[in-house]
Amino acid sequence: MATQTPKTQKERRSWTARYDGTTKDERCEVRLEHRKDGSWRTYVRVTTGSGKARKHSRGATERHADEKTARVAFERAQAVAVKTGWTHRQAKTGGFTARPDSFDLAHLPKPGKGIRS
Repeated sequence: MATQTPKTQKERRSWTARYDGTTKDERCEVRLEHRKDGSWRTYVRVTTGSGKARKHSRGATERHADEKTARVAFERAQAVAVKTGWTHRQAKTGGFTARPDSFDLAHLPKPGKGIRS
């Protein structure tokens, strides 16, 4: 029997900060990516419209030699986005809410009786 070695976690290669505009169809993403050649890249992607009228545009692209300068540029781009009027997108709490239990161990239904709701 072969022994299994624990999986090593992959190094994170990109980060995204998402912002919403004044309408529901406006979004702004500030991205930081670690490229395969070892360099780092930051850019901003703005999306407007919905459905087939959706338009994406990318700009403010900068390349960086090391992670430290890339992170400073990433934080600076986030500050500019907030200053421009974009609001930081709140984490979703999830759309699913579980119903409460219909019984507990003290009132476990007997087979063939069905479940009362």
